[in-house]
Amino acid sequence: MPGATELRPLSLGELLDRTFTLYRNHFWLFVGIMALPQLVIVILSLLLQRFMSPFLAVPASSGSPPAPAEMARILGGFFFGALVGGVVYYIVYAMALGATTFAVSDVYLGRPATVQSAYRNVRGRFWSLLGLIFLILLVLFFAYLVFVAGGMIVGILLGIVLGPLAVVGVFLGFLAGMVCAVMLGMSFGVAIPALLLEKLTIFQALTRSMKLTKGNLGRIFLTFLLMGVITYAIIAVFQGPFLAAMFMTKGGQISLWLQSLSVISGGAGGVLSGPLLMIGLSLLYYDARVRKEAFDLQVMMAALGPAAPPAGATPPPEAGTSGPSPSTKA
Repeated sequence: MPGATELRPLSLGELLDRTFTLYRNHFWLFVGIMALPQLVIVILSLLLQRFMSPFLAVPASSGSPPAPAEMARILGGFFFGALVGGVVYYIVYAMALGATTFAVSDVYLGRPATVQSAYRNVRGRFWSLLGLIFLILLVLFFAYLVFVAGGMIVGILLGIVLGPLAVVGVFLGFLAGMVCAVMLGMSFGVAIPALLLEKLTIFQALTRSMKLTKGNLGRIFLTFLLMGVITYAIIAVFQGPFLAAMFMTKGGQISLWLQSLSVISGGAGGVLSGPLLMIGLSLLYYDARVRKEAFDLQVMMAALGPAAPPAGATPPPEAGTSGPSPSTKA
């Protein structure tokens, strides 16, 4: 398979190195995919800023603040716009995650990949992808509440026994609940690649992800942690100077153009850093399949194709027919 990346079990360092190498070698492909959701969020943020500017531009020393009815109208419009914008961004961002997954798969297995083909591949799995991400967020939300609440209850019971160290017991219970919730989240780490690349149902993808990530939760957690740090660091570099200028503005007045530049620079940072996590998770998915299912051998055998029959050999009879009858033999 020309151009395919070598498939073999990878250490965490090798996996991260391949993530950055893949991103660097196909920079415009992944940036092009992630540009769509960031463009959407930048446009929505600028529109909301424009809508709120009359309220934010009232000077503290001159003029009167808006009437309560006007303020309620402005705030109501803001929250409604934020809700609609959040839904739109969720849909577009989910599509970008799916497109990134397909792009990684194509590049990793030596197939041609473009921004258009990556998004085109998502279309047939669009609703399943939205449902999967929504279900994961819902499960993690309730799991967080259950685990943390359960951990704190256990901590309180321990605190009753420990007496003066009750606070320590509550804190340990809270910490244990957080760890359980995080581990559950990590077990869903490769659900999106499983859903899209194996064409599974939502619940099959969740089960598949838990099977593939078993024994690999530490690697997935470190991948999430590292990519999260890199993402926030890149956004901070792009957006930090404008945020600092906004905090240093005298008189409490922040100009609209400064806010706009802050939003645009944050979007640029998101475009550059956004693909990294999904690239890493897609590679983790393939690495887990190589380790658990010898996926590298499957790909190699598929590339070789069916073996050709020896020269002069009689081809096998077609289905539903018998071999040559004895009367036809010489």
